[in-house]
Amino acid sequence: GAKALGVAIGLLLVRRVGRKPLLGWGGIISALALVLVALGAASMEPKTLLLGICTFILVYVATWGNGYWVVVTEITAPGGPDYGASCQAAATATMFAAGWVT
Repeated sequence: GAKALGVAIGLLLVRRVGRKPLLGWGGIISALALVLVALGAASMEPKTLLLGICTFILVYVATWGNGYWVVVTEITAPGGPDYGASCQAAATATMFAAGWVT
């Protein structure tokens, strides 16, 4: 549920807020959610742990989950018509493989 909701929220936010602020705030809030996970694990409090995990998934998918696809396109586009498509293909394949492994 948190992942599907995060995708929908992310698609709406990227147009309204912009990519850079979305990635910045997403990183900060994701880090805070991971602190909540650590606190829940350390105190053996399942509700706190679950809240932290769900919050992290929601925020990460809404921000970084959608945002890094745009970053790859922006980074590889300056290659121009000669190198842009091949650079994009290699970068997208690497990003997809890294996402699959993690």
